[in-house]
Amino acid sequence: MPRFESFTSGNAFYATLAHEASHSAGSTGRLDRDTLRQYGTSTAMRAKEELCAEISAAFLCAALGMAPTEREDHAAYLASWLTVLRGEKRAIFQAATAAQAASDFILAAAGVAPEQQAA
Repeated sequence: MPRFESFTSGNAFYATLAHEASHSAGSTGRLDRDTLRQYGTSTAMRAKEELCAEISAAFLCAALGMAPTEREDHAAYLASWLTVLRGEKRAIFQAATAAQAASDFILAAAGVAPEQQAA
């Protein structure tokens, strides 16, 4: 993670941290996500992993009551996400399912009980 001071706001820092934590949750020994293990094998696999991490970050931000935050790299990722989504009808459902598992894993590891999450 870049230094806190390099972000435009605390919210932007924590939204980015949520994205990166979502990648971490997919590692071997945690959720063992195929998209993370195969991240460098193809543009499509990388796009799927980035989509999963971004959806998971959105879930985490919502659960913690944080405002959604745009990242500067969203525009660059968008084209690759669209390519995957257009090519695979189930890709969005697979990404959302993996994202939910990652956000649940992170919240549990942080000790945030469901009743403590924002509505």
